[in-house]
Amino acid sequence: MKRQSTLGLLVLVAALACERGSLSAGSLAGTWVLVDGSRHFLLPEQQSLDSRLLLDSTGTFQASSLPGEMAYLGRGKSLQTLGGEGVWRLDPQHGHQGLWIEFRQIDGLGEVSTGIWLAISPRGSPLRLRWFQGDPDLGRRIEFGRLHQK
Repeated sequence: MKRQSTLGLLVLVAALACERGSLSAGSLAGTWVLVDGSRHFLLPEQQSLDSRLLLDSTGTFQASSLPGEMAYLGRGKSLQTLGGEGVWRLDPQHGHQGLWIEFRQIDGLGEVSTGIWLAISPRGSPLRLRWFQGDPDLGRRIEFGRLHQK
């Protein structure tokens, strides 16, 4: 009886650990779109953006119409919207799961090298990629949810 209880507990712990603990490039690959609940944090002229981030399982990405403030382009440089391509990888920081996207080319600027860290939503909540506008404690999250293809 004790052996069955221990085995059952191990199976439960393993299942919970696998729920979202072992993200891979394959599990994040796909098209991610701006979640409507994030739009009110954007400038009025950005609130209707069709922001998309296409993550390929090979570690490359294409971005279109992201809010320009998401990427630091250098002192005095800014874009209203951000599009381009580059590479991405899983990148945990400070105990949080995250995703690093590094632009190699930005539309209108050509070759660049700048990146954006996106937090991955915690277990128990819908899978989202999150960029924080300013201090994360203020709760101004720009979120992207996976677009489910039919």
